[in-house]
Amino acid sequence: MGGDLSFIGLDISKDAIASAAKRNKQMTWLVGTNRQPPVEPASVDIIICVFGFQSFEGFAKILRPGGKVVLVEPGPDHLKELRELIYADVKKSDSPDLVCAEETGFSVRGRQPLQFKTGEINNRQINDLLVMTPHFYRANKAGREAALKLQKLELTVDVVFTVLEKAAGIA
Repeated sequence: MGGDLSFIGLDISKDAIASAAKRNKQMTWLVGTNRQPPVEPASVDIIICVFGFQSFEGFAKILRPGGKVVLVEPGPDHLKELRELIYADVKKSDSPDLVCAEETGFSVRGRQPLQFKTGEINNRQINDLLVMTPHFYRANKAGREAALKLQKLELTVDVVFTVLEKAAGIA
């Protein structure tokens, strides 16, 4: 590993990439998918996938042997207060299924949960959060409207960090 460090931000949303590129000019921002990342094969040391769609085949293609993937996934109580408001039946999130990762040549190197309360957030923050989550599209109209009318809310953030390592012999 040389002294040069470079960072790439990848998202499928052109709007998200345009917004991110305005805020951080020290990174390279690309529109693309995890399934076919627009990055040279075996050129990446670490992938951080935050609430993203995983493609272990795509990750394996661009990671160097021994490269790591850090998954950040919702835990069972993530945003439970918001989900209780917008859904009649609230289900706990399942842990991510890593069989596909293991079949693709990754091994689990560690898992660490993190849970904390946000403190009180205001109506604008609630609306911004709701729009950037799948809950905005999954909730029915009444649930969305109830959330958008909230003036304040304290939320549980519950995430699980999982570190995977690409086997040395996987191309």
